[in-house]
Amino acid sequence: MAFFLAATIATGQGPARGEFATNSNGLMYSDGDIKALRFIVDSLNLKFKSCEPNQQYFSMPQGRFYYARFTDEKNDLRSIVADIDKISFHELASKHRSFLRSCDTTSILIKGKNYYLSGTAEHGYESQNFGGGRKTTGEIKEGKWLFTYETPQQYTNYYEIFCYYFPEKLQSKAIPKEYASLIQYVDCMVDTTSVVFKPLNKTAGNTEEYSEIHKKVNDYINTALKIKNRGDDRWIYNRISSEKAERAVEKLSGDDYFRRIVVELNEAAQSIGAVSDGEEKLIAHFVSPNDALVLKRSRRVVGMCSQDQSPRIHAREIALLSAQAHSWDIFLRAHLDIMHDRFDRMTDGSYAWGQRKTYLKELETLDLNIVDLMLGLSLRAGNVANNHYYGTIWRTAWALSESKDKDLFEQKALTMIKDNRLDDFNRGLIFMLYQIYTGYLEKDAGNQKRDELKKHINEYPDFLRDAIRNMKVLTDKDRN
Repeated sequence: MAFFLAATIATGQGPARGEFATNSNGLMYSDGDIKALRFIVDSLNLKFKSCEPNQQYFSMPQGRFYYARFTDEKNDLRSIVADIDKISFHELASKHRSFLRSCDTTSILIKGKNYYLSGTAEHGYESQNFGGGRKTTGEIKEGKWLFTYETPQQYTNYYEIFCYYFPEKLQSKAIPKEYASLIQYVDCMVDTTSVVFKPLNKTAGNTEEYSEIHKKVNDYINTALKIKNRGDDRWIYNRISSEKAERAVEKLSGDDYFRRIVVELNEAAQSIGAVSDGEEKLIAHFVSPNDALVLKRSRRVVGMCSQDQSPRIHAREIALLSAQAHSWDIFLRAHLDIMHDRFDRMTDGSYAWGQRKTYLKELETLDLNIVDLMLGLSLRAGNVANNHYYGTIWRTAWALSESKDKDLFEQKALTMIKDNRLDDFNRGLIFMLYQIYTGYLEKDAGNQKRDELKKHINEYPDFLRDAIRNMKVLTDKDRN
């Protein structure tokens, strides 16, 4: 289920090329790969220009949302239950304020396909689980209440009521054509029929045959490279590691016999579905990048902790092989996953975020319309295609802070925030995008952008003015 949280203002010190900048051009991809990818981008841009502009997108249904929580250790709160549906929300909160523990009338409720979100542009939008798993009474309907009632339990010594009130019908509205085109641009660039990872094979091929050819290839490498079978190195000796494969590529590229047995290794590997990174490197070099890509997409790498780079390295290898195989649909999804740090991990601590760069420069080098793509990734619609690619707001904001087209982004974003034709949820998301973006700029530049918003606060919608007033001014301490 998708959800969006407001990110804290960044404390990093500006963009730097990260762990993948290994080519002489300073990019993840070689000049040859970039040239081939740019040709594909040119073709896709032409395809987009010829698209019939008849795709109409509608916002996710949304409306105002009130919430209150009442508790007391002695009073059973039955009087509150009796008043529900008889008096207004504000009257209920006022009449029983001695039991009121929290209350919110500033949020909106957004309905997804199988979930709800609630929140504000200031504090973010997150998954709304009515009652937190407790049994609820009522229904989500205009002018109706939904509530839970709990008596003291094993771990609580108080009575408790969660109340939710829906003052207006959740409504969807058409997204204006110029903003709908941004969503459409994402689908034209990021094929909705593609996925990075293939379904795992349910049945393996001849594993005995695979083991035999694996041993033949590994033994040949050990002999050719004079790798000894020492007791403490036995694990390295008996497997085709990534480092061993790189040495084999360097030393055995002209060896016809070795090439033939790697072809046999590939045939056996394809039958079982997934092999090691080292074997994939051999197959990419001696057989084809496309065959290696099929194998690499057939296995997932899960990080053991938030600082484990292995899922990112695996995604980078998929992106590289996709570039070499001229497989644009897989390439862009894999690269966007790297940009948005979208990997399987055991944990994802914030202390590791600073080590993960955004790699926007690679996409700018391909002459993509970066501002439109990033804005399109940030907008939400209720009727997008399945597998539509959504960006993560704070990662997208970070990427935009590295863009060469900052002025264009700022102009478009502020126009969208002010435009009352666009639904409140999307305006809130674009405001979040802009706010977080300012936090990644140099301190003085970011503070100037926030001051400008406050200076012209009356030009912005009422529901965003508190968020604008409360925008934080960064100090040198915040940046360290």
